[in-house]
Amino acid sequence: MSSPEQILSQEILDLVNKARVVLGMSPLRRLPRGVPDAARKCVLGRSLGLEVLLDDQNRAYALLLHYRAACSVARVWGAARPYGMWNGWAVLLPGKLDEFVHEFDSRCHPSMESPHCDDRQRLQSDLRHLRFDWNDQHGRITALLERAKSASDNADRVRQVRPDQAETPLQRS
Repeated sequence: MSSPEQILSQEILDLVNKARVVLGMSPLRRLPRGVPDAARKCVLGRSLGLEVLLDDQNRAYALLLHYRAACSVARVWGAARPYGMWNGWAVLLPGKLDEFVHEFDSRCHPSMESPHCDDRQRLQSDLRHLRFDWNDQHGRITALLERAKSASDNADRVRQVRPDQAETPLQRS
């Protein structure tokens, strides 16, 4: 009788192999071990040879460099059309793979983790650092708008104080 983890691993392996075939790679017999919280060294990243990241809504996606390859992977996974990212094309992972990524990063599958030789050499997560942070971007844009308004207000004050110098050469003619 198969354990729940073996059944899950088989479902994940089937989805990974579908993507590998359309990417021109040979199917795997079993999933490789990986490093949690590492985009390229996680189980899926190693299996597919690409980065698996999280978007601003905490959804896992595969990052592909070529649009046609991304469309092919999305099609075999039954996922939505790929959407452009600053460094490639994002394909949202199907539900089972998305769930697996979150569970693996939460260390729910210790048998699939690569052993670490030394805790000091342990890899740091690159998933969260690559996420697009809406709050951070909103704060930056708000600050830029405030600076632009301040500059505009200063220009208006200068024009009111020195109206003769505010005229352009075309207005004097």
